[in-house]
Amino acid sequence: MSNHPVLSRDERAFLQQLLGEAAQVSPGTARSFRIDGGESGNALLARLAQHSSLSLESQGEDFRLSFPLELEQDEFHSLQINLGTPRIFEQGPTQRPWRVHMESAPALLDANGSPTHLRVLELSPSGLLLELGEGHMPERFSLWLALPEQEPIPIRGSLARVTMPGVAAYRIELRQARHAERIRRFIFTQHRLQHPELGHP
Repeated sequence: MSNHPVLSRDERAFLQQLLGEAAQVSPGTARSFRIDGGESGNALLARLAQHSSLSLESQGEDFRLSFPLELEQDEFHSLQINLGTPRIFEQGPTQRPWRVHMESAPALLDANGSPTHLRVLELSPSGLLLELGEGHMPERFSLWLALPEQEPIPIRGSLARVTMPGVAAYRIELRQARHAERIRRFIFTQHRLQHPELGHP
């Protein structure tokens, strides 16, 4: 294998500043940079990408960010790495996806765009914590999630557990991968607003 480092000095600096300079780039914007690890280093990365999922991990005091990486190779065997929207995990006795506390508790919408009695208290990539209001507690629902400055997202929910009177946790299913990506982008934006040391969107 080549004795040259897989990443150049500029590329290492880019990774070190990745979170700090996030203020200049929307969290949904794809980031990419070229890899110059020499023929052997690039070949190793290309093989790894073919047979496994690559990610860039960032460990905070009470959370972990996992940025998915995609490698592209051109006809000259140069590599480009694209960074996707990260998954965020809470650190603790058990690791779980980080949840956004929705201060405004927006209502889920029906097919006509009208608010229902179900209001969103917390949102994660895989679930919702809902306030049930005066209505009944559905075992399952098929409704729309309205996030700020976005078109509503169609979601299906199934009851996971009742956490307290009038509040229940639901697992959610999303019809398309792009809907899951929109939720991850929203969660990443909210996480960075709550953690100014990472930079604001």
